[in-house]
Amino acid sequence: MSQHKPWVISYVRSDTPGLWLNTSAHNLTESVTVLENAVALSAIYKKFTFA
Repeated sequence: MSQHKPWVISYVRSDTPGLWLNTSAHNLTESVTVLENAVALSAIYKKFTFA
């Protein structure tokens, strides 16, 4: 991971006890699901510029 690039990891509890599903996104064109809504990394990082 880097503080100089977008990076989001989302963990979601599955129906199986003790099992979590994770999704990672590393590009501003990608999105992650939060409470059944797609959230674009470009929206999360809209005030940041990356070199």
